[in-house]
Amino acid sequence: MFLLEIDLPYDKEKNERRPFCFISFQTEQAAQEVLRLQRHTIGDMSVDVKRAKPKTLNNNQQQQQQLQQQIYDPYGQQNAYANYGATVPSYGANAYPTADG
Repeated sequence: MFLLEIDLPYDKEKNERRPFCFISFQTEQAAQEVLRLQRHTIGDMSVDVKRAKPKTLNNNQQQQQQLQQQIYDPYGQQNAYANYGATVPSYGANAYPTADG
């Protein structure tokens, strides 16, 4: 089997290695061969083998991200006055003459 990279995550709070690792293989075929068996023995240790899943945001992180993307609007009236004065000729972008018109 052709290993490309081994990533051993480190827990900074406990100051020790996490009890798992990520292994990248040079080919998909090599990864599939390892994944055929759910358990492998390395030395005297039995280990589970799983395909890594992409990291997803937890519910709290998703809510914070959504709040950051929203415009602050304490009354929920973001577009309530969007057309205010649109029918009155003295309001709006063309209300006042410009030097060229």
